[in-house]
Amino acid sequence: AHSIPLRRNEESHALNPGQVRFGFKLIHGQLSESRAEAKVIQKMINLRQEGFSYRRIATILNSLGIKTKSKVAKWQAATVMKILKS
Repeated sequence: AHSIPLRRNEESHALNPGQVRFGFKLIHGQLSESRAEAKVIQKMINLRQEGFSYRRIATILNSLGIKTKSKVAKWQAATVMKILKS
């Protein structure tokens, strides 16, 4: 897994992680790949290659009980599209 150092807030010298992108997790102030989320992203890629719309992919992820980063929110077409285009 690759680690990417986060920027430090100049004034407080504290890490400012913001929202960690889907597919990554924050461990001791370093971004590391999340294997579980990477599998979800691969599933999204595969479904998209099979011709499924972003909306349908979101519906499939929700029906399979796959959690979003927040663990509470439901998958939305816009979220799937943002992840696949990043």
